[in-house]
Amino acid sequence: MSSLLNQGKSMLSVSRFSLSTLAAFKDVMKLLMAMLAFVICSTAAHAQVFTNIKTINGIYSTSVRDVFVNGSFIYAATRGPLTDGVESGLSISTNDGASFTTKTTFDGLVSNVVNGVYASGSTVYAATNDGLGISTDGGTSFTNKTTTNGLGSNSVFGVYASGSTVYAATGGGLSISSDSPTVTAVSQNSGSTAGGTSITITGTNLIGATGISVGGSACSAFSVTNSTTATCTTPAGSAGIASVLVTTAGGTNAANTLFTYVTTISSATPIPTLSEWAMILMTGLMGIFAFMRLRKS
Repeated sequence: MSSLLNQGKSMLSVSRFSLSTLAAFKDVMKLLMAMLAFVICSTAAHAQVFTNIKTINGIYSTSVRDVFVNGSFIYAATRGPLTDGVESGLSISTNDGASFTTKTTFDGLVSNVVNGVYASGSTVYAATNDGLGISTDGGTSFTNKTTTNGLGSNSVFGVYASGSTVYAATGGGLSISSDSPTVTAVSQNSGSTAGGTSITITGTNLIGATGISVGGSACSAFSVTNSTTATCTTPAGSAGIASVLVTTAGGTNAANTLFTYVTTISSATPIPTLSEWAMILMTGLMGIFAFMRLRKS
């Protein structure tokens, strides 16, 4: 009987161990399944499916060197001949790539070999083999910048713009350009021909000013608050209208008639003080007294 009881206890211990092991095994399997699901989901999330936009969609060449996206606008810099031997250009889509139109030298680009592109609003920059094409109307027409405008080389490989500053990666180095400043208002707008009038200048692209002049003479002191505001202490000048000019790396603003020099009017002879009147009276009395004595003698 005792032997049977011991045998039963032993079987119960084995059973409990088996159940505990089974539960642990199930927990491990659940953890492994969760890890496998995570890996599968992560792989699926990072798996990208691409649709290739080709000439049938309007891109002028399948050799795309650069792309820039701004909302539903897609700009593709392309190069490479088609079957008719015509060189690529700048392909532009306004509908998320559903269709493209391509801008070439017929639209003002200096070259149809486009290496890079950047856009900000309606301004589009195209880095080409023969210069930098710039459009301010979304790509409808272009003006072009070359070495005659200061580019290090006409071989432009990339372009970026930040505010009024444009950065062009060229075969001759990194070229940086800013838009010319403008001056729209001056306050105080008149001052003495002797100079020394503090004026506030309002305009655009004033950051980085290297000099400010009034009437052709440099301000004795100036500072730039931000891109639209600068201050200056006027130099001496001739009576009349004077132009206020701000010079930056981007150039100098157009001449204007925003400041006027006026001749300083000297103040009237001051009225004598009471003590001065007393001295004048005493001097007068002494003069009269001396005159009377001379007559008696």
